[in-house]
Amino acid sequence: MGAKAERRYDAGMRFCLRDALLFLGTASIFHPAFADAPLRAQVEAGAALWASSGCSHCHGANGEGGDIGPSLLDVGRRLKPEAISMQIHNGGKVMPAFDNVLTGDQISDLVAYLRTKRAKTPKQAQAPPQRGQ
Repeated sequence: MGAKAERRYDAGMRFCLRDALLFLGTASIFHPAFADAPLRAQVEAGAALWASSGCSHCHGANGEGGDIGPSLLDVGRRLKPEAISMQIHNGGKVMPAFDNVLTGDQISDLVAYLRTKRAKTPKQAQAPPQRGQ
């Protein structure tokens, strides 16, 4: 191979390598494992806060409901994040307000955790009645 052809080959390889590195770098940013890492950490922090802040006292260990608070097993399906946050901030009915107890970040962590609560309630899970029954 001549010197000129060798230079073209080297230049082509550099561009190919550069393009591959750019592709791999941007692809890793959009990979779900990387994109969900902050959210996953927030959900885990919210779960720990749920256990340590007394939420389970009223709503049950897993959010199944208790003597005082309703089930939250499907709250992520029923309410938007803003509504969940407002409920925690302001309280309502029997629930006390937590805006003076929890920080904004802690409430955000709880909201992230509660958004994972998307179970179908028995009423939602029932199949529609068949015709003629």
